[in-house]
Amino acid sequence: MVQPLFFPGGSIADLAVNGTVNDLAMSGATPLYLSAGFILEEGFPIAHLAAIAERMGVAAQAAGPQIVTGDTKFVDKGHGDGCYINTAGIGVIPDGVNIDPTRAQPGDVVILSGTIGDHGMAIMSVREGLEFETVLQSDSAPLNGMVAALLPFAPHIHVLRRPHALRPGHFAQ
Repeated sequence: MVQPLFFPGGSIADLAVNGTVNDLAMSGATPLYLSAGFILEEGFPIAHLAAIAERMGVAAQAAGPQIVTGDTKFVDKGHGDGCYINTAGIGVIPDGVNIDPTRAQPGDVVILSGTIGDHGMAIMSVREGLEFETVLQSDSAPLNGMVAALLPFAPHIHVLRRPHALRPGHFAQ
C-alpha cells in the first residue's frame, strides 16, 4: 500500500508487481506467475482502477511473469484508503542456487545496486507537498533480470535483499 497511488517514477501498480518479482528474485528464483487481489473503497474512481490495471500489465510484461489470477473485495467509503493491492508470486529456483539470509557472515561484501532513498523521498515529496532543487523519482524496477545475469558469475552469493524491504515495523527472515 502506498499513498499517493501515483507518484513520480511509479505507482501502486509498479510497486505491487515489482515488489513481488523482487521478493522472488532475492532468493534467486525466476518469477513465473503472480496473483493480484484488490481491496477497493466504495466510490473508487473506475479510471484510477483502469490505470492501475494497465500499469500492472505493463510492469508484469517488463518483468516477465504472467498475472494469472486475482480477486476484488470492496469496503465501505472511508474505510479503505482508496485501493490496496495484495500480490503473491510463484517462481522457480535453479538447481545449485542457495541464497538464504542464514548464510550471511562477517566479512561478506555489501554491494548496492543504486542510490538509497529515491523511492521513499519521491513518494513523501508528493504526499507532503515538498519541493526540491532536483527531480525526485521512484527507482521501483524489477530486479530479476539483474539477479539472473549475476548468478552465473557469482554462484556463491550469500544474501540478496531489497533495501526498503527491511524497514522498521516490517518482518525480515
